[in-house]
Amino acid sequence: MTKPNGIGKFPARLAAALCMAVILLLTALPHHGAGPAPARPDADTLYRQGSLSFARGAYSEAMDYYLRARKIATQGGDTALLARVYTEIGNVYAANGDFPDAIAFYTKALPISGGVQHGLLKSQLLTNLMKAYVMQGDTDSARYYFRRFRRFGEKMPNFAYNIEMGQALIAEKEGRPAEAARHYRQAAMESKQRGLSVLGLASAYSCLAGVYDNAGQPDSAARYYLQAERILRPTTHYPQLAETLLDLGNVYGKMGAKEQSLEYKTRYLNLSDSINSRQEYAKFQTSLSHYELEMSASEIEELNAEKRAQRLLILFITLAAILFAALLVIVIIQKRRLKRAYTDLFERSRQQLRDEEERKSRRTPVVNDDQRQKIAADIRDCLDSTDDYCSPDFSIDALAAKVGSNPRYVSEAINREFGINFKALLNEYRVRKAMVRLGDIAGYGNLTIKAIAESVGYKSQATFIAAFTAQTGLKPSIYQRLAREKSGRAAGAP
Repeated sequence: MTKPNGIGKFPARLAAALCMAVILLLTALPHHGAGPAPARPDADTLYRQGSLSFARGAYSEAMDYYLRARKIATQGGDTALLARVYTEIGNVYAANGDFPDAIAFYTKALPISGGVQHGLLKSQLLTNLMKAYVMQGDTDSARYYFRRFRRFGEKMPNFAYNIEMGQALIAEKEGRPAEAARHYRQAAMESKQRGLSVLGLASAYSCLAGVYDNAGQPDSAARYYLQAERILRPTTHYPQLAETLLDLGNVYGKMGAKEQSLEYKTRYLNLSDSINSRQEYAKFQTSLSHYELEMSASEIEELNAEKRAQRLLILFITLAAILFAALLVIVIIQKRRLKRAYTDLFERSRQQLRDEEERKSRRTPVVNDDQRQKIAADIRDCLDSTDDYCSPDFSIDALAAKVGSNPRYVSEAINREFGINFKALLNEYRVRKAMVRLGDIAGYGNLTIKAIAESVGYKSQATFIAAFTAQTGLKPSIYQRLAREKSGRAAGAP
């Protein structure tokens, strides 16, 4: 029997047996995933069938179930199931003494294991990693995961058992057999007192037997191997039972008990042939290689598709950015041009005003002040004493003729003496006349607003309404209604 790295009677298959103490516990747990529900309803079934196949040493069959469950978990994003599958694949490797690959799968499972049954799987992974590193001869890494387990797994039901087993493994690896034996005994006691898995108890006895065997005490070793054999015999965990039978055959050989040695070795060979573990191991390695190639091709295709999509997205974003930048530049240019145009118009208008004011300031009056005042007085007298302005054809020329002057003199007199132009002055007189007629209900009450407008010289009713409203603040119709109301009240007074 090969003993890795001088670990004594604690061979690879017995190391895997420590993991098996939790296998049945995990397979019995309901599936409470941290991620989405499994993509297919048979994922858990595949996982459970794999665990049952593993327990009886059918590693290729177990690996096939695990890989199918892994594919479903990966496609469906079920991280909880994926963590459990990675753990079991690691257990298959550990059971066959391939600890580097076991560590690789345990390490994959660890980051996504926290949500499985309140951290029970994470606790077991920490102990599995510790044991695998011990078997690999890396006690520094083993201590690291042992410390992590002590901090994390205190509330786990098998916490005390795993603490004792961890201390025993490290002590045995570091050459302290008495300390290792003490911890193995304490682990066996914890397993019995707390009613833990019988596989854990069998593992503790097998490891304790290995310490005595290495110490040259075959009688004590045989006693503990026999206890482990009695525990494993009614179970279906054939790989661990086969290893124990081989150990018993070797120990009885050292004691000189040839018949007993032959009996146990024969039983070992019969059981070993039935599980055919080495062939199974080669098969599941081939299955895993094919699966990894298939997954790699699928992942590469997915990555290529993602890259193509990313390139298209980048191209689209680039084109959109270029288009947006071009539009932004155009808008900025247009805004600047528009602002310049507005500024030019504004400055041009201001300059026109300044030029006009300057022309006005430089303009020499056409008539002197006395003449201008006389013309203004004649204009006022004409407009106040006649209704000529009520003619729709009344113009500045007509007004100039009435006052005996010319249009230019009349315009200057109106601008300087009245402060307004001819049109504004004409509107004032016409609106005042309209106010008189709208208020004369007896004389003009039967006329419409349009007729009143025409009577004071407006050809357009709308122009009249606008001029009347601007001067009085009231529309002609409202002014007329108020006048009628006032007239009615006056007529009714005693």
